[in-house]
Amino acid sequence: MRLTVRQRLVVFSGFCLIALSGLTWLSMSAVREAEGATDRLVREQMSDVWLLTDLGRSHRQLKDLSYKIKAQLLLWDEINTQFEETSAAIKAQWQSARDNPRLQGWAEKNMEAHEAVLNLLVALKTPIDEASYYSTGKVVDFQLYQALDPMLEEIEARRSVGRQQAEAGSAALVEFLDQQQNFLIAGSLAVLLGVLLLTYWLRRTVTTRLQLIAERLRSMEAASDLSTPLPISGRDEVTAVALAINGLIEKFKLFVGDVTDAAAALQPKRGRGCRTRRHLSCHRLQVA
Repeated sequence: MRLTVRQRLVVFSGFCLIALSGLTWLSMSAVREAEGATDRLVREQMSDVWLLTDLGRSHRQLKDLSYKIKAQLLLWDEINTQFEETSAAIKAQWQSARDNPRLQGWAEKNMEAHEAVLNLLVALKTPIDEASYYSTGKVVDFQLYQALDPMLEEIEARRSVGRQQAEAGSAALVEFLDQQQNFLIAGSLAVLLGVLLLTYWLRRTVTTRLQLIAERLRSMEAASDLSTPLPISGRDEVTAVALAINGLIEKFKLFVGDVTDAAAALQPKRGRGCRTRRHLSCHRLQVA
């Protein structure tokens, strides 16, 4: 084992930090891209479609109002209010389209059709101010279709383009999110696999060897046998512990050997001492 336990722990923690940083970066990049795509989809493409929808609705409201005036279905107070509101809405929405950088070219291209609508508004205002159903009906018969139908066709065509662009943008956003989800799943699985492999590596190179040392020491204690040294492999801290324990065992063996030799050397001396003491006792009896 060339790597020490500290170095292995550094490798494990470094891998975890790098993997976590990578997943965090991938998640943040996905969020930023999704945020930008959503902003483009909602604030640009969808807002253009909504603006064109409102503009077309205002033109249709003007057409419906003209039909109702011709059919004498409304009172003049109602007619004046609705006409002013519709006229103001058409002018404001067209100005918004001209100020929109994505619709500015379309608005400039259809300026002639819008002028026809403005002329229709001017033509309707006079008989409405005069409260004349008959004069309003003549304007509706001769100018309404020629002014509104071309404008409505252009609005519907541009709105269809905007709707297609919005659908394409939403499909691209969903596809991007699916790809990022797959990347995150694959990255998470790779990180999990790496953590499991590193954990198994640490267990095999550190924990298992420490458990083996503990089992050998328990076996030595149970059998009171110091003849089997601990296995030595590598040059890490676990090996240093095993070497230190083996050195301690060798010292114990030398100590036990010295004690055994000393005990064996003392046993004959004790026997001679007893015989000498018995001899002195006998001699004393003879003298007595």
